[in-house]
Amino acid sequence: MTFEQLQNIIQNSLIPKIQNKNGLKPFLQKKRKFEGWLKVELIDSLYEETNNNILPEENRIDISIAQEWALELKVLTSSFGRLKRRNNSKNIENVRKDLKKLQKDRYSNYKNKGVVFIAFPIPINNRNEWNEIINQKLHNLVLISYAIKFCDNTRGLIYIGRITQNI
Repeated sequence: MTFEQLQNIIQNSLIPKIQNKNGLKPFLQKKRKFEGWLKVELIDSLYEETNNNILPEENRIDISIAQEWALELKVLTSSFGRLKRRNNSKNIENVRKDLKKLQKDRYSNYKNKGVVFIAFPIPINNRNEWNEIINQKLHNLVLISYAIKFCDNTRGLIYIGRITQNI
């Protein structure tokens, strides 16, 4: 599976599931993470499009797709909209750690290594600030983002990244 095919699966299958899932409302309201749910939905979307061997939690990787992909997943909550803002870059550092983990020799048999992560809430007027933080912390990636609007109108971004060289 190419990076472009993965992008298409996320854009055409996963994003509509995310945007229409009422069960995410309590997570969004309380700014809680939902990585387990994201993993199930992404695997479901992958099964719709490919017959590759898709495994969760194989070899300490969130999702592996045959020997083609090793994917790590994250859900990041931003401090935008809070009275007391915290440092948003700490969340992004966790994504960076996952990417560094994938560069270890034990994962060298995977053709592609990457990350899929959701960040919320990211109000439209804070997207440039958020993307600036992302670009400072996560370089050496091909990184694509899509705007998402959850069922309760919370706005966020979903990112798909592929490692191009050492993080």
